[in-house]
Amino acid sequence: MGRHQFTSIFGQPVNTSRPTTGMTRPRQQPLNQAIDESEDDEDFVCSMWKKLKQENDQLKRNLEEVLQNKVSEPPRPGKVHPLNARRFQMVDLIPGSRVFVYANTIKQASKRASGTGCAACLLNAFYTNEELKGKNLTGANGKSAIDPDILNSII
Repeated sequence: MGRHQFTSIFGQPVNTSRPTTGMTRPRQQPLNQAIDESEDDEDFVCSMWKKLKQENDQLKRNLEEVLQNKVSEPPRPGKVHPLNARRFQMVDLIPGSRVFVYANTIKQASKRASGTGCAACLLNAFYTNEELKGKNLTGANGKSAIDPDILNSII
């Protein structure tokens, strides 16, 4: 394509190597150069993402190793780190709640005749009688409430 000569709205000539539309000026930077730079940016972002993912995976492996070495006895039912729960074959009382119990506890609770009995069985799995003294479900009357996450998982 050759050079085109246009006039601006003020009557002055506008010389461009590309035709203009609606009196806009052509790009200052050639289009292919801008594309090359964006590809470089994508390559940089992809390489950073891969590096961060590898680092994250390594940190997860390190954490799992530390937790395995740290905990030698099975944890009590309740809020347990998912890696420890998996290690001791605990199950989520409600998926995603991060409140874990042992499968046999769920079996025992499900054998109860009523929902109240089932809830009482699960409550006893999470707390000892000593821990339940001076607590109630809501925290009313000057007493402290039991953990709301555990309570919501039981209900």
